[in-house]
Formats: sequence, C-alpha cells, structure tokens
Amino acid sequence: MAILAILASLFGCGKNTPFEPQILDGPGMEYVDSEYRNDYANCLPFDDIQGEPYLAVAYLGKGEIGKENKDVCIDKLFKSLDAEKTDSIKTYEYEGDDWFLVVPKYNDDVTIKKGEEELRTEYGKAFVIKCNPEVKLHIFNVTDMSFSLEIDENENLKGTQSNVWKTEDCTTWGPDNFVWDITHLISENDTNNK
Repeated sequence: MAILAILASLFGCGKNTPFEPQILDGPGMEYVDSEYRNDYANCLPFDDIQGEPYLAVAYLGKGEIGKENKDVCIDKLFKSLDAEKTDSIKTYEYEGDDWFLVVPKYNDDVTIKKGEEELRTEYGKAFVIKCNPEVKLHIFNVTDMSFSLEIDENENLKGTQSNVWKTEDCTTWGPDNFVWDITHLISENDTNNK
C-alpha cells in the first residue's frame, strides 16, 4: 500500500497537490499575445478580430485635413499611454496627399521604401505617414511582406492584394491578411470631414 501511495504522489494524485488550472486568455478560450505586443498595439482591440494582422492602419484624410486629424487620432487611440510615448510617434511626409497612422503589432521592423530605396525603418513604434501608392511598407517578420497604402473612390483603405474580407467592424487585407484597417475606431465626430 505504501508503494501505491508513493507512486500516486509522484504522479500528482496526492491530497497535497495544488490544482493549477491552465486558463487561456481572451474570448472563446483563445490564445492572447498581448505580452508580446508593443505598447501602441496593446491600446487596440487586436484580440477581438479574426486573422493575424501584423499592422493596424487608419486613414486620416487628405492634405491639411489628414494632417489636422493625426493629433486627434493619436490622442483617441493612445489615451492610456503617457505623453512620452505619444510624443515619440514620428511623422514622415513623402509625395502624395493621403495621411495614415501605422501601428505595428509587434516590435518588428517596418521599412518605408520607394522602389528599392529605403527611406526609413521603424522598430515596433506607431508612426504617421503622408504618401502616395508608390511608397510601400515592408515588414520583415516571418516572411518579407510588402504593400502600398491606398484609398478607393469612397476614401476607404484598399490593399494591393485582392483578398479583402470584412469582419464586424474591420477590414483586413494584404498577403494572408496582414493589415487591419482601424479607421472605424476613430469616429467621424472626433475628426474633421475627410
């Protein structure tokens, strides 16, 4: 009997074995990777969407309207961050009239390119960019992904890929849906008319 008691205690069958449930985070018992995301991405509801986007992008508007909307957008989306973090969000201006906020999900390199020329690289930080479709964003994570930021005739984001799909409040596009359109997170009441 003593041998059975020793074996039972070795395999966790004794009374003194604490029960430690292995609970997954998020809705539907799904894995949540918030501890691996950067501070900017953790301000967004990445856990509420399907797919595995590596970037979140908001269209801010054209010309001066887009430029004026950037501060409103940053204040609204990143209100839980301290001023040091929000003040460190850089703005890059290239040819074109369209303004976008880009938020990498993880601390990955996002390189801004025009043709083969590398214009700038950001590492895991949100940034604002004014550009045209000739400027492309490259992510070097699992694979080398590249896409341009464009809007359609209704001023909605459109990707360079044809695999666009919608979920309740968001659209993702790009190679295997690596980009999430977060323009809907900024209500029209908070920004100037586009």
